[in-house]
Amino acid sequence: EDARMGRVYLPQEELDRFGYSEVDLRNGVRDDRFRELMRFQVARAHDYYARGSELHEYLSPAGRTILSTMFRIYSSLLREIEKRDYDVFSRRVRVSSPRKLAIAWTSLFGRRYRVQRISS
Repeated sequence: EDARMGRVYLPQEELDRFGYSEVDLRNGVRDDRFRELMRFQVARAHDYYARGSELHEYLSPAGRTILSTMFRIYSSLLREIEKRDYDVFSRRVRVSSPRKLAIAWTSLFGRRYRVQRISS
């Protein structure tokens, strides 16, 4: 969707590395080159989330909740992309509203709720 509107967020150097072009992206070409490019991007994103989680202890409780919610939602998107074999062209990849609500709920209340249940 973004590529068709002229917005490409992938570095040209990485497109070149995998032999994949902006034209391929705009045309929705999903071949082995694209899958390898996406595997690389998804693996890097997972690594960034893992490293970013180290910031958790430096944040306020509200910041921790926000960070946890964001990481869980975006990680869910990545897993959905992987599950679809990197098909991001045929339909929009999204996390359903009920799933987002469940993630937010457990980020806000999950630990507290479990602690209360254990102690009662």
